[in-house]
Amino acid sequence: MDRRPSQKQIAEKAGVSTSTVSLALRGDPRISEETKQKVARAAEELGYAADTQFSHIMSILRSRRRTEAIASLAFIHFLDPKVFESIIRSGPSQSVYLGAKERAHQHGYALDTFSICKESGLTAKRAEQIMKSRGIEGAVVASHVGDDISLDFSDPNIKLVVINRDVKAPTCDCVEFDFYDAVRQTTKECYHRGYERPCLALGPEENALRSELLIAPFFDVARQLGKKSKRDRVFEGEIDSPEFESWFERLSPDVIIADKTASDIGRFFKKRHMDNPSPVALVRFAVWQFNSGHSGIRPYAREMGRIAVDQLLSLIYRKNKNLSITPIRTIVGGEWFDCGSLPNKVGQTNC
Repeated sequence: MDRRPSQKQIAEKAGVSTSTVSLALRGDPRISEETKQKVARAAEELGYAADTQFSHIMSILRSRRRTEAIASLAFIHFLDPKVFESIIRSGPSQSVYLGAKERAHQHGYALDTFSICKESGLTAKRAEQIMKSRGIEGAVVASHVGDDISLDFSDPNIKLVVINRDVKAPTCDCVEFDFYDAVRQTTKECYHRGYERPCLALGPEENALRSELLIAPFFDVARQLGKKSKRDRVFEGEIDSPEFESWFERLSPDVIIADKTASDIGRFFKKRHMDNPSPVALVRFAVWQFNSGHSGIRPYAREMGRIAVDQLLSLIYRKNKNLSITPIRTIVGGEWFDCGSLPNKVGQTNC
């Protein structure tokens, strides 16, 4: 029984490559009419007949590949991948990611995650190489507030939108939580619930500019409500230190407003046997995780992720159209999240 001639034999007879034969026999528009006719004559002379069943199966597989090959954006973070996966399931801290993923899919993009940290072994340089090989034109970059991280991408064509601007990166767009309003809302809530001696505790990682941004609304609320409040009601430094202990004893606060320092202050209370329950209330002006155990302002984190993707796609569009690009800063607020760490004082009702 004679064997059916192969596409390789047709290619040799027609003087073209086997891939050209494959494309020509399917009528691919990338192949010229002259080449198609040359391939058809060679196939006819050799007695070639296409396997219709095989051709049908291959056409289905090719159509699937075209459907699945969608463009991607990147989501860059600096956490251990295992920690990142657990946080996604526990609260709004990584709802930034969920919001970004949701918006990317709405625009027809996949969202590839890159974990740049010691645990993953991935460096910024290697992440950039991978992004370029995948044709990824931009990334949403998320960090924890206070992180001192540098992201050195050498290719200016890769556009970045940074969450909370704690990453040192080339000039780029940023989407930030409204820390000023968060401190204002939290301080107001403390006075509203009957507390008379609120204090603000900030960690040593806060730079001078951010410190002033957090301190100003704390005193603004006191002035608006006619309350006496002096600068010494703000502590800046290490919580596990003699300075904090001295400050705490001298000021005798009835509530402390904190952020990342809240966990350290909780341990300070426990050492002094002031927990279960503590006579001093403890709240956070930014509650990034549901399970923190503290009341405070919960950022609209998912919305931050959505906005970041919208701004990123706008940057990519303007780059591809050679339009001018001016960095944009978007401020996103939050809402009061009550989990019992700021109970009403006697005689007060929270209406």
